[in-house]
Amino acid sequence: MTRPLIALIGATGVFLTNCTTIIDSQGNGASPSGPGPLAGPPPGDSISAAGEVLFNAGSLQLLATTGTQTGVAFRPDEDHGTPNEYTLTFAGVTTLIEPQPVVAVDVFDTSQRLGCGLEISGGEFRLVSGDGTNVIGTYSSQADEHRVIMRIAERCFVNIRQFGQGLGPNSPLTAPVIDTSAPLAANGFGVLERVQVAYEQVTPDTPGSYFVGQLTVSAR
Repeated sequence: MTRPLIALIGATGVFLTNCTTIIDSQGNGASPSGPGPLAGPPPGDSISAAGEVLFNAGSLQLLATTGTQTGVAFRPDEDHGTPNEYTLTFAGVTTLIEPQPVVAVDVFDTSQRLGCGLEISGGEFRLVSGDGTNVIGTYSSQADEHRVIMRIAERCFVNIRQFGQGLGPNSPLTAPVIDTSAPLAANGFGVLERVQVAYEQVTPDTPGSYFVGQLTVSAR
């Protein structure tokens, strides 16, 4: 097991009141074994994959080596009501700092409208929102772990904390906390249909990986 996989086991736990978990990539305490239904609670959530995705013990690994669009999509049960607010949490490690390819984390509703998105590439975190695509912070070439909280309500709220791999979330931060908000990318964002994590703008023979730890979505 490589170091990024160890660092991401049990990643990102956020306690929310009056919320219902609708997606949990590690509902059975481990990462999924492959595409299909996600084992454990909540019922009905699932994952699909495209390109080169490795399902490891504790995290998913997206590979940027073939020049194909590699990614995963997490989906909740279709019948989870019409919440007013969604909160997405996940942990990630990137081994690339070049401008391309871009890791894109996007939240779509059932009408395929983007609520908000996060781009990770070139040493930058960029928020995709109703204000366009804007840099909100940076990451280093040390492949530190980043923990992201993204809340979609009347606006898109993003909080990112970074620390050294394997040191835990209470260790000294390796970069200032990122805490920002912006208008939603699409007015009238409705019922969440999927959270998509994918490499974009991939060129052949690109080295590097993106590791995704536990990803959860809560609704209220």
